[in-house]
Amino acid sequence: QPHPHKIVLRGNHDPFTVSFPNSNSTYIATPQALEINGWKLSCVPFVTHRRYQVPPGDAIVTHIPPKAILDRCESGALAGCSYLRSSVEKMAGKSPP
Repeated sequence: QPHPHKIVLRGNHDPFTVSFPNSNSTYIATPQALEINGWKLSCVPFVTHRRYQVPPGDAIVTHIPPKAILDRCESGALAGCSYLRSSVEKMAGKSPP
């Protein structure tokens, strides 16, 4: 695809190492910040350990949403990540709506 930058976040069924030689995509397996066109992106793939810190950035790109932010399932349950929610709140200095 003709995009100058491609970011692929590791999901819960994906391996930790993958290469995309034909597309030159950046594969994110652990939380990290990327800067693209002056924007600092906080990239957070699927992680199961709280030992990872969510890097600060202008925008957050995640595999799973923060808890209670656009994460409601058909059953009504909230499927987001509580740790990600608290990390985002700390970065913003307040709770999101």
